[in-house]
Amino acid sequence: MFLALLPAEHVLKCSLEQFLTRTDLTPLPSLGPCSVAACTRQAGVLKSMVCHAHNCRLVDAKRAIPDLDIDGWKAIQTPIPEGADVSFRGLTELVVAQLVYGIQQRCVDGARTTHHRLRRLTAWLRQHHVASLEDIDPLHAGANGIDRLTRGPLTTIVTFVRRAGLTPEIEYVKDCWDLTGFRSCGHHRLQRHLTALAQRDLQTLDPAHSAPAAGRKRRGQPPQAGE
Repeated sequence: MFLALLPAEHVLKCSLEQFLTRTDLTPLPSLGPCSVAACTRQAGVLKSMVCHAHNCRLVDAKRAIPDLDIDGWKAIQTPIPEGADVSFRGLTELVVAQLVYGIQQRCVDGARTTHHRLRRLTAWLRQHHVASLEDIDPLHAGANGIDRLTRGPLTTIVTFVRRAGLTPEIEYVKDCWDLTGFRSCGHHRLQRHLTALAQRDLQTLDPAHSAPAAGRKRRGQPPQAGE
């Protein structure tokens, strides 16, 4: 910490020899963690309460935008890269759980998720204040600033998250089924659902057109041409 940033009462005006012989001195308390939501470092600048690296970014941002919303800026800033670490800070607990599950399922499928892609993905989620991955349409994510290479992991993670909660009852009422929702119900139960769906579709047909054809099919007679 720079002496220029310390209050005057915390600065001792004495020689090094005098300082080393004193036994009544205690270290100054830490400033605490960097106030950027995604950062894992300790704050090092008293005025902004951010680490030195983010303070440099903040100075540049305020120079470019004099009326910068500092709290909003801190909420969406990316962390300072540390090796292959990826910070989930600044994301909701639900999004973190969904990301961990989706990455795990990608590993099961043999897909590799690099820390570079994951950093870009978490930065995009943080910037858009995403509350749940199920709210995302990956097909439109490119128009909202996500790059093509990061959209691939996003698409598969969102798919895994949505499929985790599928049940036959949820899928049955839809016009387009995701058959992974039926994987736990067995062949016979799936057949019953398909039969029920066929009966539902027959009931929605125009009786004037469907009844004669259905009757002939039940009797084994093929429908006539033009019907």
